[in-house]
Amino acid sequence: MTKLNVREAIAAHVAWKVRLGTFLAGKGEPLDARRVGSDSECVLGQWIHGADTAGFRDRPEFQELKAKHAAFHRRSGEIVARHAGLDGSYDQLSSDVVAALVRLRPLIG
Repeated sequence: MTKLNVREAIAAHVAWKVRLGTFLAGKGEPLDARRVGSDSECVLGQWIHGADTAGFRDRPEFQELKAKHAAFHRRSGEIVARHAGLDGSYDQLSSDVVAALVRLRPLIG
């Protein structure tokens, strides 16, 4: 059985949060919402879904980790998807509002 290095798993989780924050600030690499939302693509997810956890899958501690990890990835995927939508349509809609205000301004006085 392959033992999970918990310190490395925590470090990878913290690094992911930094990577997501950098992405949201518009400075990071592009992220795919579908992949981000999958709880089986990261190292921890591969371990959770792998054969090495068979001995304790029924334990409540493991079930909690699995559920929270999946929820974390779902939410991260939603955030990435929402942000990706903001990049294009949000900026365009914002510009459209400003343009409409400029056209309306002569009527307002």
